[in-house]
Amino acid sequence: MRHWTRKFRLSEAGSVTTDWIVLTAGLMLMSFLVMAAIGGGTSTITGNLNSTLSARAPGG
Repeated sequence: MRHWTRKFRLSEAGSVTTDWIVLTAGLMLMSFLVMAAIGGGTSTITGNLNSTLSARAPGG
């Protein structure tokens, strides 16, 4: 097992794949953080829009 881990660590064949995995995970984390940050604001705006549209008479 020790030989395999040393060989894997010194090999650069999987480096690009690892880079893409780390970059993709970082991008997903940033996306989740942005959605969490603006989620409350969009919920408030949606509620206000719903109230406004519900108060209007159809066709008027």
